[in-house]
Amino acid sequence: MYEQNYGRIILTSSVSGIFGQFGQSAYGAAKMGMLGLMNVLALEGRSHGIKINCLSPGADTRMTALDKELGIDADKPRPYSHPKLVTPVALFLASDDAPTGMVIHGLSGRYLRSETFANKGISLDPDALAEDLMSNIEDVLDMSSAKALAEPGNISLLGS
Repeated sequence: MYEQNYGRIILTSSVSGIFGQFGQSAYGAAKMGMLGLMNVLALEGRSHGIKINCLSPGADTRMTALDKELGIDADKPRPYSHPKLVTPVALFLASDDAPTGMVIHGLSGRYLRSETFANKGISLDPDALAEDLMSNIEDVLDMSSAKALAEPGNISLLGS
């Protein structure tokens, strides 16, 4: 891909990692790791025309059918949960018009994007104590003025 100055990489993540899903800690951790890998590869591939993104699919599959309580039959997927509804996202992320460093969800006919946000936070002196943080904790936790970290590597909001 470097030699061709072109490439597309689609990693598969999951809402289990991105947003959390009860009882899926190991799976969720692995799938959230895909976002870290995407962010680094997007930085490394950008100057070589290589686009890297994460697809977060949602569909009736053999894996989702393992949870018997959901009543999913992978051989007869529900119309709005058919795996074919994930295909448009995959095709877009493989196209010439693909973005880079984005998470796009294809969930039961819904298509959306999610991303990471950060607030301004606070800065403390090197000799600060835990009490200094605690007395300003509301500013650390307040997300009312948070901004998207729109591109991989855009950590300027973090003070780097």
